Amino acid sequence: MMRLFISSMRGVWRHLWMWPLLALITVLIGVLPVSAQPAPSGQSGGGQPMAFDIPAQPLTSALHSFAETSGLQVSFPSDMAAGVSSPGLSGTHTPEAALQLLLSGTGLTHRFTDAATVTLVPESAVSTAPPSAQINVTIAS
Repeated sequence: MMRLFISSMRGVWRHLWMWPLLALITVLIGVLPVSAQPAPSGQSGGGQPMAFDIPAQPLTSALHSFAETSGLQVSFPSDMAAGVSSPGLSGTHTPEAALQLLLSGTGLTHRFTDAATVTLVPESAVSTAPPSAQINVTIAS
């Protein structure tokens, strides 16, 4: 009886090396499809054209609608949009082109801080302060 137990345990130990290998293969199968996708364009912010229908309104409200439609996060100092109106926009545009139209005539422009985040800045000023020194309002979709 003991001999049967020992011989059956040898079979278990012999196959134990396969479990870490199976775990590694499982992880790689889960990761490879993600890494095979093209990286987002990051700074270009082009994106796919999409339909926008944002009427002329206060800039903060227009930016909120833009964020919901585009899926981008829009960040700006809280006093920057106070009393500013957006001309609105309608039609099919890339998110970057739509944002440029939405900001036209406001004295503001934008820059992409990463693939999904846009920061508004004054057209005439180049910020020398680090981003952490600014108080920002962030609108996430």
